[in-house]
Amino acid sequence: MAIVTDIGTLKSEVAAYLYDRTDLTNQIPNFISMAQKRLFRVIQCRENEAQIVGTIGSNAYTVPANYESLRYLLVNDRPLDSITERDLRTRLNNRPAVGAPNAFARIQTQWIFHPTADADYSINLYYYADLSSDVSDDAATNLVLTAFPDLYLWGSLLMAAPFLNEDDRIGTWNALYDNTLNTIRERNADEEYSGSNLTVSSVY
Repeated sequence: MAIVTDIGTLKSEVAAYLYDRTDLTNQIPNFISMAQKRLFRVIQCRENEAQIVGTIGSNAYTVPANYESLRYLLVNDRPLDSITERDLRTRLNNRPAVGAPNAFARIQTQWIFHPTADADYSINLYYYADLSSDVSDDAATNLVLTAFPDLYLWGSLLMAAPFLNEDDRIGTWNALYDNTLNTIRERNADEEYSGSNLTVSSVY
């Protein structure tokens, strides 16, 4: 495998693997884009950890545009209970409406807190981000692509599978993709249980 460092070199490497299907060359950006969306729905690693520090002074906070899944959320350095929308509505009906927030629920593109904040409170949001790169920009890259170019490659090739019929390579690419993803998960588990300090990186 040639060195893959950005979207441009990834496109070239995918094209090299699909050497016998030059009719798919124009589809390669789409394969990469779909592979990214698939990947960031499942990957949780230090490379796509993100943090936002801010303030809430009401009952709502907008979910970040690149948000994929929550690690944890602190208000005034205290963890809050994550509840369902149904539970939130029950609390709104039965409990005091104003005070220090102690629970939250996601409703569409916002987190709604209960009770409604009676003052300005600090919020620390730790989450896993979708770092998908712009496939129209050959120079674009991200921390996951830099750390795991092979994962991007195998994932992109798998998106071409519907066009390749009974190609024997598909099984190999799928196994390589799964093995790489499992290796990342094992590394993360080792770090978590060994007490390693995880670095939370801002993607802004």
